[in-house]
Amino acid sequence: MMQKEVAERIVSPPGKKAYGAISVLVQYYTEAEILFPVSREVFVPKPGVDSAVVRLRPGDLSSDDAETAARMFRLVRAGFDMRRKTLRNSLARAGFPEAALLAALETAGIDPGRRAETLSPRDFYDLAASL
Repeated sequence: MMQKEVAERIVSPPGKKAYGAISVLVQYYTEAEILFPVSREVFVPKPGVDSAVVRLRPGDLSSDDAETAARMFRLVRAGFDMRRKTLRNSLARAGFPEAALLAALETAGIDPGRRAETLSPRDFYDLAASL
Protein backbone atom coordinates (compact mmCIF):
# COMPACT_ATOMS: atom_id res chain seq x y z
CA MET A 1 0.00 0.00 0.00
CA MET A 2 1.28 3.46 -0.87
CA GLN A 3 0.14 7.00 -1.50
CA LYS A 4 -2.36 7.00 -4.37
CA GLU A 5 -0.41 9.58 -6.40
CA VAL A 6 2.77 7.47 -6.18
CA ALA A 7 0.83 4.37 -7.24
CA GLU A 8 -0.55 6.27 -10.24
CA ARG A 9 2.99 7.35 -11.22
CA ILE A 10 4.25 3.78 -10.96
CA VAL A 11 1.59 2.32 -13.27
CA SER A 12 1.37 5.28 -15.67
CA PRO A 13 1.92 4.44 -19.35
CA PRO A 14 4.33 6.40 -21.58
CA GLY A 15 3.03 9.73 -22.79
CA LYS A 16 1.01 10.56 -19.69
CA LYS A 17 1.86 13.43 -17.35
CA ALA A 18 2.40 11.07 -14.40
CA TYR A 19 4.92 8.96 -16.37
CA GLY A 20 8.47 9.46 -15.14
CA ALA A 21 11.70 7.77 -14.16
CA ILE A 22 10.03 5.82 -11.35
CA SER A 23 7.45 4.51 -13.85
CA VAL A 24 10.19 3.28 -16.19
CA LEU A 25 12.29 1.66 -13.49
CA VAL A 26 9.44 -0.11 -11.69
CA GLN A 27 7.82 -1.24 -14.93
CA TYR A 28 11.15 -2.56 -16.22
CA TYR A 29 11.42 -4.97 -13.29
CA THR A 30 7.75 -5.72 -12.65
CA GLU A 31 4.23 -5.84 -13.95
CA ALA A 32 2.56 -3.19 -11.81
CA GLU A 33 -1.16 -2.72 -11.32
CA ILE A 34 -3.35 -0.84 -8.89
CA LEU A 35 -5.67 -3.33 -7.22
CA PHE A 36 -7.89 -0.90 -5.32
CA PRO A 37 -7.89 2.51 -3.66
CA VAL A 38 -7.92 2.98 0.13
CA SER A 39 -9.65 6.08 1.45
CA ARG A 40 -7.95 8.26 4.01
CA GLU A 41 -11.17 7.96 6.03
CA VAL A 42 -10.32 4.41 7.17
CA PHE A 43 -7.19 5.48 9.08
CA VAL A 44 -6.86 6.87 12.58
CA PRO A 45 -5.43 9.44 12.68
CA LYS A 46 -6.64 10.42 9.21
CA PRO A 47 -3.76 11.23 6.82
CA GLY A 48 -3.94 14.03 4.30
CA VAL A 49 -3.81 11.68 1.30
CA ASP A 50 -5.59 8.65 -0.10
CA SER A 51 -3.76 5.37 -0.62
CA ALA A 52 -3.81 2.50 -3.09
CA VAL A 53 -2.82 -1.14 -2.98
CA VAL A 54 -0.43 -2.00 -5.80
CA ARG A 55 0.52 -5.47 -7.00
CA LEU A 56 4.07 -5.84 -8.33
CA ARG A 57 4.76 -9.10 -10.15
CA PRO A 58 8.38 -9.79 -11.14
CA GLY A 59 8.96 -9.50 -14.87
CA ASP A 60 10.96 -11.95 -16.98
CA LEU A 61 14.41 -10.41 -17.31
CA SER A 62 16.22 -13.67 -18.06
CA SER A 63 17.27 -12.51 -21.53
CA ASP A 64 18.41 -9.05 -20.38
CA ASP A 65 22.01 -8.15 -19.70
CA ALA A 66 22.80 -6.56 -16.29
CA GLU A 67 25.40 -4.19 -17.79
CA THR A 68 22.88 -2.96 -20.36
CA ALA A 69 20.28 -2.49 -17.61
CA ALA A 70 22.75 -0.36 -15.62
CA ARG A 71 23.38 1.77 -18.73
CA MET A 72 19.62 2.01 -19.19
CA PHE A 73 19.20 3.48 -15.69
CA ARG A 74 21.77 6.15 -16.56
CA LEU A 75 19.79 6.95 -19.73
CA VAL A 76 16.52 7.14 -17.79
CA ARG A 77 17.98 9.55 -15.22
CA ALA A 78 19.50 11.72 -17.94
CA GLY A 79 16.34 11.70 -20.03
CA PHE A 80 14.06 12.72 -17.18
CA ASP A 81 16.49 15.19 -15.55
CA MET A 82 15.77 17.53 -18.45
CA ARG A 83 12.22 16.45 -19.16
CA ARG A 84 11.37 19.27 -21.58
CA LYS A 85 14.36 18.61 -23.83
CA THR A 86 14.52 16.13 -26.67
CA LEU A 87 16.35 12.86 -26.12
CA ARG A 88 19.18 14.02 -28.34
CA ASN A 89 19.74 17.16 -26.27
CA SER A 90 19.16 15.74 -22.79
CA LEU A 91 21.35 12.69 -23.32
CA ALA A 92 24.11 14.69 -25.01
CA ARG A 93 24.13 17.12 -22.07
CA ALA A 94 24.45 14.14 -19.74
CA GLY A 95 27.76 13.23 -21.33
CA PHE A 96 26.82 10.65 -23.94
CA PRO A 97 28.92 11.30 -27.09
CA GLU A 98 26.59 12.76 -29.70
CA ALA A 99 27.81 10.66 -32.64
CA ALA A 100 27.42 7.41 -30.69
CA LEU A 101 24.10 8.60 -29.32
CA LEU A 102 22.67 9.38 -32.76
CA ALA A 103 23.84 6.02 -34.11
CA ALA A 104 22.29 4.20 -31.13
CA LEU A 105 18.99 6.07 -31.51
CA GLU A 106 18.89 5.10 -35.18
CA THR A 107 19.74 1.45 -34.43
CA ALA A 108 17.02 1.32 -31.75
CA GLY A 109 14.52 2.94 -34.14
CA ILE A 110 13.96 5.96 -31.90
CA ASP A 111 13.52 9.47 -33.30
CA PRO A 112 16.10 11.79 -31.63
CA GLY A 113 13.39 14.47 -31.43
CA ARG A 114 11.26 12.42 -29.02
CA ARG A 115 11.15 13.19 -25.32
CA ALA A 116 11.95 10.72 -22.54
CA GLU A 117 8.32 10.53 -21.39
CA THR A 118 7.33 8.94 -24.72
CA LEU A 119 9.67 5.93 -24.41
CA SER A 120 8.62 2.64 -22.86
CA PRO A 121 10.94 0.77 -20.50
CA ARG A 122 11.78 -1.60 -23.38
CA ASP A 123 12.62 1.40 -25.63
CA PHE A 124 15.09 2.60 -22.99
CA TYR A 125 16.61 -0.89 -22.73
CA ASP A 126 16.93 -1.18 -26.53
CA LEU A 127 18.62 2.23 -26.65
CA ALA A 128 21.03 1.19 -23.89
CA ALA A 129 21.80 -2.03 -25.77
CA SER A 130 22.57 0.00 -28.90
CA LEU A 131 24.99 2.36 -27.16
